[in-house]
Amino acid sequence: VYCLPDGYQGCGTSRDLSLAEIDTLVAAFAGKGTEKIRLTGGEPTLQAALADALAAVRALGMQTALHTAGMYPQRLAALLPQLDWVGLDIKAPAHRHDAITATPGSAGRPRQALRALADSGIDFECRTTWHPGLFSASELLALADELRASGVTCWAVQECRTPAAPAWTLTPEQIRQLGAGFERFTLRRA
Repeated sequence: VYCLPDGYQGCGTSRDLSLAEIDTLVAAFAGKGTEKIRLTGGEPTLQAALADALAAVRALGMQTALHTAGMYPQRLAALLPQLDWVGLDIKAPAHRHDAITATPGSAGRPRQALRALADSGIDFECRTTWHPGLFSASELLALADELRASGVTCWAVQECRTPAAPAWTLTPEQIRQLGAGFERFTLRRA
C-alpha cells in the first residue's frame, strides 16, 4: 500500500506498510499543511488493516482518498463512509474488460463499485488508461456514453505509458465527444 499525502510525490514505497508504519508516516505530515492522504498501490481494498488506517487518518483531522480498480466492490462499499474521494479504474468497455485484465468474469465488479460510488455522494473520478492497441477509439467513445449513463461526472483518459504502445490516433472531434457531458474531463498524456 502506498501512503501519499495529496499532491506529495516523494513518500511512496514499493513494499507493503504495516499499520504502525502508516500511522508514523501519516503523523509526520499531520499539521504541516497536508489535508488529504491517498491510499493506493496494488489493490488497497485487499489490505485487512485498510479500515483502521482510514480511521487513523481521519482521527488526525485529514481527509482520505483511495485509488482502486473496484475488483472488490463489497469491501469498497464498506469503506465508503470513511472516504472523501475515490479514483476508480474502469479499464475498458464491459465486453473487453476480461481480455484486458486476463481475468474471466471480472467486468461486473468494477461496474458494481461504480454503482456504489454513484449512489454514495462521495466525490470520485473514473480513469481509463487507453491506447488503440487495447481497444478502438469507437469503443472508447462508447465507454464515455456508458460512464455518463452511469452517473459519472469526472472522467480521465490516460495515455498508456509503454514503449511499445502505438501513438494516439484521437482526433480533436473525438476528444470533444469524449469530454462532452462530463463536469470534468481530463486527457492525460505522457
